Amino acid sequence: MKSKTKTWPARDVFYRDTMGNIVVEKFLGQQSVTISCDTSCHPHVTASSGSSSFRVFSGWKAVCGNTPNSAVGTTGPQGTGIAETKCTHNPPGGATPVARVTITGAGTASVNRKWTLVGTADSNGGLYTDKCSTAF
Repeated sequence: MKSKTKTWPARDVFYRDTMGNIVVEKFLGQQSVTISCDTSCHPHVTASSGSSSFRVFSGWKAVCGNTPNSAVGTTGPQGTGIAETKCTHNPPGGATPVARVTITGAGTASVNRKWTLVGTADSNGGLYTDKCSTAF
């Protein structure tokens, strides 16, 4: 069985106030999609969406969301997987941050995601698709 993996390494994001003090720290988890092809050229897809976290200071607010590991699918020889995380933040007195994802088309290669975001967003990961063939 041959396979290809797309990995987005974990990364950190920091925001500072005008005095140089850190007010928001976001720790965006590693994201990974693997598409394997069996000897009959049928794809098998796995997605791993590592959780993200945050720390806030001085009244700032933040929230994080992830795609579920079930955000995968196949249609014929094509496989698609989504491994993605997003964190949003807002300053004191700002709107409550939102980072919520809805998955459509799970189980098919047309699987997709729609994010509802409120606040300043940072993301890691994405959608990966490939097609099984004899050259895979």
